Amino acid sequence: PEDEVQCQAELLEAQQIRELWAHLSDEADQVDMSLEQTKKVFSETTRKQVLTVSLAERFRTSGPGLATIELPVGLELLHAYAAELEGALKQREQLALAEKLFDMEITGYPSLAMVEAEMKKLQQVREGVGRRLQQVCGGDRQRHAWKCQGLKA
Repeated sequence: PEDEVQCQAELLEAQQIRELWAHLSDEADQVDMSLEQTKKVFSETTRKQVLTVSLAERFRTSGPGLATIELPVGLELLHAYAAELEGALKQREQLALAEKLFDMEITGYPSLAMVEAEMKKLQQVREGVGRRLQQVCGGDRQRHAWKCQGLKA
């Protein structure tokens, strides 16, 4: 009788293991299905990595820091690239979150970091030029047009 009771207990335990395993398997399938959208976003973001390299290349060849670009045009380009850089930084953040989610190594994007650093330098130059123009031209550029000819902040 004791052996029979022990056998019944082991049999019940074995049946529970099967049920627990089935429940765990179902739960894993549900989690996998719930990650489908995240996987799609991850794939799209990974494909958009190329845009980051493209941004860096365009910034280097035709960006606001080129010596051949005049101040007013450079300022317009600076604003345009700032907006584009902000979008690229958001993409980088999304990719990093996805990489963490999938327990992957975080991608560095050195070209994006280079653009970000260069943009900060250009912004400082822009602010310095703006202050200098204010000192030279004062509040009334029309009156001091001969000093400020061709210069725009």
